[in-house]
Amino acid sequence: MGKKGQFHDDLLRDIESKNLSCNIHLIPSLQEFLKMHVDSDQHALDRNKAETDFSSFLEENAIKFLETAENDTTKSLIGILFSNIGIISDYSPVTAEVVEGIEDFYFVKTERLDNHDIYISCVFELRIVELKIDISSREFETNRDSILRSDFIFEAEQKNGITTTTMYIRPGFLASFTYNEITEECNGFSVENFALVERGRSLRNTFRKIFE
Repeated sequence: MGKKGQFHDDLLRDIESKNLSCNIHLIPSLQEFLKMHVDSDQHALDRNKAETDFSSFLEENAIKFLETAENDTTKSLIGILFSNIGIISDYSPVTAEVVEGIEDFYFVKTERLDNHDIYISCVFELRIVELKIDISSREFETNRDSILRSDFIFEAEQKNGITTTTMYIRPGFLASFTYNEITEECNGFSVENFALVERGRSLRNTFRKIFE
């Protein structure tokens, strides 16, 4: 480099002799380059480390979501699980347990907030979750063959007029929360979108609009 803020004369002549069609901008330092081209919010966290650091928090809150989801979400989930039957009218709240935890994890957005908090929007999936749903044995007997043909059903056990159906799913979540760099605590988990990742499909494909 020649004088501060200028190309060296020899380099400038070389550039001019090439008749380049692109624009060339002089950036005087690495720090200036980082300021201009690297989004500090997008690089607020170590992405390789995040999946491990956040896994317990995400797994715990994803299970809570499945078990305590609002009525419309629960109906939607039941509709997917029993799609070959139609409407299941008499069922218990869902109970869920992680069998195999986080499979894929992607940041959608990170943003620094006040008090050392970082807002995080992410997409992740749980590889295997066991769900148990109780339905009346009367309804089970009416739809026995269809229920047992469901891709999700593992077993169905009847006792005292109740049939407990056990199934395994691979749920994907678009969720957000905050992480404090000082306390290393996560808070405020919220699910913005939820889907079951089908066999043969990837998480990115299931949430493809986010990655477009």
